Amino acid sequence: MLEALMDLQGKVALVTGAAAGLGLEYVKIMLNNGIKHAAILDSNHAAGSAAVGKLNEKFGADTAIFIACDVTKKEDLEGAFRKTLRTFKKLHIVINNAGIMRDSVWELEISLNFTALVRTTFLALDLMGKDKGGEGGVVVNIASVAGLIPVPVLPVYAATKRAVIGFSQSLGVPFHEDRTGVRVLTLCPGATDTPMISDSRHCLLDDAWSDHLSAVISSVSIQKPEFVASALLHMLKNAENGSVWVVRESKPVYEIKFPDYETCKVYQSQGGVCHRFYGRIIGYIMDPQGKVALVTGGATGIGLEYVKILLGNGVKHVAILDVNLTAGSAEVKKINETFGAGCAIFIACDATKKDDIEDAFKKTVSTFKILHIVINNAGIMRDSVWELEISLNFTALVRSTFLALDLVGKDKGGEGGVVVNIASVAGIAPVKILPVYAGTKRAVIGFSQSIGAPFHEDRTGVRVLTLCPGVTDTPLISESPRYLLDKAWADELSTSLRKIPTQKPEFVATALLEILKNAKSGSVWIAEGGKPVYEIKFPHYKTLKI
Repeated sequence: MLEALMDLQGKVALVTGAAAGLGLEYVKIMLNNGIKHAAILDSNHAAGSAAVGKLNEKFGADTAIFIACDVTKKEDLEGAFRKTLRTFKKLHIVINNAGIMRDSVWELEISLNFTALVRTTFLALDLMGKDKGGEGGVVVNIASVAGLIPVPVLPVYAATKRAVIGFSQSLGVPFHEDRTGVRVLTLCPGATDTPMISDSRHCLLDDAWSDHLSAVISSVSIQKPEFVASALLHMLKNAENGSVWVVRESKPVYEIKFPDYETCKVYQSQGGVCHRFYGRIIGYIMDPQGKVALVTGGATGIGLEYVKILLGNGVKHVAILDVNLTAGSAEVKKINETFGAGCAIFIACDATKKDDIEDAFKKTVSTFKILHIVINNAGIMRDSVWELEISLNFTALVRSTFLALDLVGKDKGGEGGVVVNIASVAGIAPVKILPVYAGTKRAVIGFSQSIGAPFHEDRTGVRVLTLCPGVTDTPLISESPRYLLDKAWADELSTSLRKIPTQKPEFVATALLEILKNAKSGSVWIAEGGKPVYEIKFPHYKTLKI
């Protein structure tokens, strides 16, 4: 038998979203198995106070405290950690459980399920890390099996949980554990008997999807919260750093391990020519001739190359959206000189601002009368400003995709078309020095796969594709050492980058053109190292058990 990695006796824990449901079960099972104190964080004051009263009656006075806390508010969360330390002097375990499954309020969903979890994890590392004077410990981030597969009726929820997994894996590597003495683990519960499931019909983007959701839920066995709590206990004691665990349908918890993405290759391009690969054929789906496109972050770098290759291959008009007014104005002038007057317009637009992006889409349609292609390229690789990074790379991309579906979709009067969401190979494999960036790009893939399912394409006539570039010669790479969470990690980044072949932006643009023409909705494509673009298909998590 393997020796346990943690003895719970005398430990102090903090659990978010713990006034009821799964969170409260996590607290109970830890107290029943030796932890000395627990801080319960929740926005439900009445439920939290009642729960703590019962816990202290059972386990002893002052065993637990309740802290009213909205984890989406920085001041609340920081204050809750300070109060926990003032009260119990130490902290060893943090369970990031707070979350919602409500695509009907998807911005709040992102804020709670991912942004708040990132902040809580960083606070935990600061207070528990041996490099900061703590005793080490463990952080368990609660994701979901929805973060492992496409979920067409809950695309944003699925994406937030995919982000949690990518972020947690990136922090859960020896590079961080050796310094902090903190393990970072991920637990992915399946459908569990909580209000999140019973109220789920009211949490969809479109009420018309409720029957589909009900069919999905009725097809699986619902497990009790106590069963998931037992899985958490097993992980606390035994799970290795960075590991991802699944507990579903009341079966024993098990670890999964993701394969290297290069082993998941299913199609490879050969210069845009229809061809046979692994016995299957890529068809020709879109003719770009005469189409109208919109590209976010299109004034420089790869985004500008996307604009040029589209116009050079038959697209009639392109709207270039960017915050860089100087570059955008200069480039649109050159483009109109090269490809014909009036072929492109520049729209100054901060994609993180709802009004800006909505106005930009409206201006595009009012100018060109129609829209067929949207390339969501705007993004940054700056974990030093990770809240902005989430807002631009993830939240803004979700909004832009929904706007595209509203304007391009056949069900809304459009002609159908394609949305290409730009992720990164960093969204497929853990990235130890850019954990939030990796999380955002993992989210892009999960969201795009879910919204690119036949369930949506059959209605809208819009394909949603994901392109994952590898290391590309742009300012995103050349300036990256300046934007790390810790400047001391710059040498590690430089060492990693030297090992990876760099490609030119023009190569990524060629890859974009090829998938635009040929790729099926929901597919994920890799363009790296100057090699032909290829599609990957992720194995079902049930096959990844180790």
